[in-house]
Amino acid sequence: ITINDTKAEFHSYKDISIKNGLALDAHVNYKGNHYGFSFMYNPDTFPEGEKVFMDMLNSIEFTQ
Repeated sequence: ITINDTKAEFHSYKDISIKNGLALDAHVNYKGNHYGFSFMYNPDTFPEGEKVFMDMLNSIEFTQ
């Protein structure tokens, strides 16, 4: 994936601390700084969770 036209890593995983849920994680390095973004949700009750997270990531703009 890309965040603000910068290549980023994306992971989806199950975590034992999230009952019946998934954790999504994206991280990007930009101008020497590391930015991490996480989103945890239950796909059974919030099936659009991954799309919402991607929309959030797509809205990020680095200003400097």
